Amino acid sequence: MRFLVLVSFIYTAQVFAQRFNFVNYSLEEGLPQSQVSDICQDRYGYLWIGTETGLSRFDGINFTSFSTEDGLPDNEIDKLYTDESGNIWIATPKGISKKTAEGFTSWFFSDSANVEYRVNDLIFFQDQLYLACDEGLLLFQADTFKLITQGFEQAGQLRALANENDSILYCGSKNGLYTFDEIEGKTLHHAILDSINISDIEFREDELIIATYGKGVYFFNTKTQEINSPKLPLNRIRNICVTSGSVLCATKNGAIELTQDAIYHYNIGNGLIFENIRSVFIDRESNLWLGTDGKGLLKLTGKSVLSYTRTDGLSSDAVMSISQDREGKFYFGTYDAGVTIWTPTGDSASAIQINTELKNSTIWITQTDHHNRCWVGSSSGIDLIENGKIIENKITQQISSKVRSILHVHDSLTFVGGSAGVYCIKEENVKNLFPDLKLDVNKLLLHHEKIYIASTTGLFIFDLSDESNYEFISLPENNVKTITSDSQGNIWIGTNSSGLFVLLPTGKILPFELDANDTKSRTVLGLLLSTNQNIWVSTLNGVYQIVFDQETSSAFKIFHFGRPEGLITLECNQNAIYEDHHHFIWVGTSEGLVRINPSQNDELFHFRRPELVFTGMRLFMEKFDYNQYKTTLDERSGIPTTITLPYNKNHLTFDFIGINLKDPKGVKYQYRLLGAEEDWSPVTSNNYATYSFIAHGEYDFEVRATNASGEWSEINRMHVIITAPFWKTWWFISLSILCGLIILLAIYNARIRSIEQRQENEKLGIKNRLLFLEQQSLNASMNRHFIFNSLNSIQYFINSSNKLAANKYLTSFAKLIRKNLDSSQADNFIVTLKEEIERIELYLSLEKMRFEGKFEYEIDLEDEIDAESIEIPSMILQPFVENSIIHGVLPINRKGHIKLRIYLEFDSLVFEVTDDGIGIDNSLAQKKARKSDDAHESMGMEITNRRIELLRKLTGENLMIIGPFQLNNESGECLGTKVIIKVHVDNQEKD
Repeated sequence: MRFLVLVSFIYTAQVFAQRFNFVNYSLEEGLPQSQVSDICQDRYGYLWIGTETGLSRFDGINFTSFSTEDGLPDNEIDKLYTDESGNIWIATPKGISKKTAEGFTSWFFSDSANVEYRVNDLIFFQDQLYLACDEGLLLFQADTFKLITQGFEQAGQLRALANENDSILYCGSKNGLYTFDEIEGKTLHHAILDSINISDIEFREDELIIATYGKGVYFFNTKTQEINSPKLPLNRIRNICVTSGSVLCATKNGAIELTQDAIYHYNIGNGLIFENIRSVFIDRESNLWLGTDGKGLLKLTGKSVLSYTRTDGLSSDAVMSISQDREGKFYFGTYDAGVTIWTPTGDSASAIQINTELKNSTIWITQTDHHNRCWVGSSSGIDLIENGKIIENKITQQISSKVRSILHVHDSLTFVGGSAGVYCIKEENVKNLFPDLKLDVNKLLLHHEKIYIASTTGLFIFDLSDESNYEFISLPENNVKTITSDSQGNIWIGTNSSGLFVLLPTGKILPFELDANDTKSRTVLGLLLSTNQNIWVSTLNGVYQIVFDQETSSAFKIFHFGRPEGLITLECNQNAIYEDHHHFIWVGTSEGLVRINPSQNDELFHFRRPELVFTGMRLFMEKFDYNQYKTTLDERSGIPTTITLPYNKNHLTFDFIGINLKDPKGVKYQYRLLGAEEDWSPVTSNNYATYSFIAHGEYDFEVRATNASGEWSEINRMHVIITAPFWKTWWFISLSILCGLIILLAIYNARIRSIEQRQENEKLGIKNRLLFLEQQSLNASMNRHFIFNSLNSIQYFINSSNKLAANKYLTSFAKLIRKNLDSSQADNFIVTLKEEIERIELYLSLEKMRFEGKFEYEIDLEDEIDAESIEIPSMILQPFVENSIIHGVLPINRKGHIKLRIYLEFDSLVFEVTDDGIGIDNSLAQKKARKSDDAHESMGMEITNRRIELLRKLTGENLMIIGPFQLNNESGECLGTKVIIKVHVDNQEKD
């Protein structure tokens, strides 16, 4: 039986080597061709890759390719060179080119297409460009090429150039090392360097590092003339790249890295997918790039994360469990090929695969105990391995269900969890705890004398002192995949789809988010508390390390290990996470085994601040020609720094990129458009920003980028001016205001003319009516009764032989008639006060004679009044005087008295007509009683009132009639009647 067991072991003698991880970029990712001739980096951080069929620029995510259609002399790229200003020079068989803001500026070796040179290197020396060719040294000067062969007759092919402080130009050739001083080429007289076949040379401080075909690498100190040559695994070196910390070499059998501490040979045996390396480069972030001769571009993800697969001795790539015994042996349980026992021995290891004698080849858990035995839990129960052999006992015979978790409490107490629940093993007695719960257990944890059970139906707890009782912990999700505890007494709980939770000692449960942007991180498959109290989490999105501040346990950082960090896949296996004796973290994945060295985190997660550049600007999501508008372009990139756009070109998209070649997808951005907003946008991974329908004005678009460590780049700015629409420009507004004013003025003038015309028409109508009223007034003043009575009076005086009275009356009557006729001819019936007084006095005298002394009259004119200069409406007083005579004094039985007083009151000439007759009230009462027709009297008053109203409208002056009103004494007895007429006059003030 033992013999059968022994022969069932499969021993393997192969070396269990570490495997580095490389990211491969080829045609599928955007390279124009898979043969990479050279690599360099420009001032912005872009990686430039030369291939056999074109040039490509790489920002860490996307490739942009260029060819002869873009201005290159040839699609075959021989060599790339970055000058001190960060410009890229490209050498091809037909000529050279320089990348400028406008594109590529190219110079051909000759007008003849048949002239070609194989350019092996190019460099600036004393402000002139030199090219190392198979034919000799080529000088580029004043846009022409000059081939220098003198002194290089024995050199053979020139393959490399190096500039020592702009004082010596070193030329590496097929037959040794040369210097050049423009007059003659001469070999450097050092015996060991005279005949070596040099492939590449580069300076590092005072050392000239020389790569050779056949003799490895030399370190030549140009000051002391000392030479060192380390022993390398390969000596035929094609190309080198030198930094302060390492020298990277390209060979046909992989790449070699020389550091201060070690020499690494990257080949197929330790992870390189293709060994024929044509070019190498170390960028400013210390990333190692390998250009292959047929498999595109490779990037080493670092030395912190190593991987192992079946080619390294594993029985299967799907590692489900990891454990290590006290002697350092590893037990790797696999999904489909049993257990691999790995024994490290120095730099290598031996592997033993155990499969067929196990109960089942699907292994879920391997766990070593204090006796250095390995317990193996499979889909069919438990096996025990001791000293590389499978042993049988009562325990293994009593458990036949799937086992996912084994917990050793002490030598005589073990708990086993799986599809049949929880088994308690004391000595060799096996008991199924809580069979009624029908638990499907994923993980068991011992914490403070309590056993925590993570199962598909929830989290349960029972005390070691009382195995019959349990407690159920309610969680947002019951499918618990894994658990662990920390030194603070917290229980970390990983669920199937809801993420990570922390059960505090107080009983409170808190969620713990690993990556808000990735839902796969919420499938937590493994948890581990490392020796330095870090929490390690394996998920479907790789591995997370939670590092707590030792002083303040609440502060922490999260490091994510994904493909950029070297994981061969992001899909981790359940509970396949382990810390070994050297504090390396091992993780089983679906594609192999991964080992993480946390001590190299500083190097792995040290990111340079992203180099942020604008890549363009779009209008309405479309590219456009910047030169169509007023623009200031960056002389290096050709992207606008300032641009002026019309008001209807205001849907803008700004394109930018933060270059971080170590972790390009970890770059995030914030931006804002000053002038429209002050606050930064939320952090985003989008490398563009769109603003729609921007109002006219001046704006500064600002953007900044941050790496995975939270370090921000400097702010890049672009000044944008959106001109106002023509209807909002000052000249249009001024012109509109002016036109508006002109229109308003025209409307105003038209309105004024209309009003003036209407007023003129009204005045003309008023004048016509006034003329009519004046005629009526004239008729009233010479009514038929007055004329008839006047003629009767003349006849009476004649018949009475009173010739003197007849002549006097006739003369006065004639004068009155003449003055009335003169008044009717006056302009607007306006006469002087003197003329009106003379006319009214003639009228009073005639009426006095006619009524034979029935009344006396008096005209009182203030002395200060200039009667000849004051003008008043004609015949305005007669109706009132006539009323005083006829209705006032004639009805009384005594001799009456009529007084006309004329005086100035402020700016008015006042006429007071007063009589001592029967009074206006008594006169109106008698008139009503008699019902007589005195139309001529009332008509004269009405005509006068209408005339005054029309004169008010026509002249705008204040004409006022007060009365007539009756005068009474204190006893109420009538004293007569008074009427007041006020006429506005100018420039008549009393002295």
